[in-house]
Amino acid sequence: LIDALIAGKVDSVISALPLDPRLTKDIAYSAPYFEAGLRLAVPQASALATTDPSALAPDAFDPAALLDGQTVAVEWGSTGDMIGRRLTREGALLTLAQYPTPQEAVDALVRGEADALLVDNVTLREAQGQGAAVVAVGPALESSPYVIAMPLRADELHRNVADALAALQANGTLDQLESTWFGPRE
Repeated sequence: LIDALIAGKVDSVISALPLDPRLTKDIAYSAPYFEAGLRLAVPQASALATTDPSALAPDAFDPAALLDGQTVAVEWGSTGDMIGRRLTREGALLTLAQYPTPQEAVDALVRGEADALLVDNVTLREAQGQGAAVVAVGPALESSPYVIAMPLRADELHRNVADALAALQANGTLDQLESTWFGPRE
């Protein structure tokens, strides 16, 4: 898709596209419209679900401390697995429970086989939309914002897309679309 954009065959690309900093010399990106990155999730009944919001601010968020003594479900080989391994190497006292798919990791959390889950936000939102009683805790641990890619020198298109995204955010349309496609949050 990016090749078609660079070749001038399309005006924009908006297909669950994460921002790729390596391409910023070739294409322009809109502001993010969805955060698909890695999230820490817990059952709604977990004490972690009610953690003091000030401890969850991006500059104060300490997942290693929150996960101390916890069993954390991850998809084997995923970003969640890598982050979990890194936290363990850095001294976090957590146990990783690795599963073949992200859905199996979510299911393990729901069944009570794990205390927490490290999973991408798309999988988390799908699980929430299907009725899983799980909530995200804190900001994304690894950001992966979805953006719209455009030709580098299409200034009018950049402005129009920025204005449209701002309007869709302000009037609640982006939130409504997220609820339509993923189901209600938490």
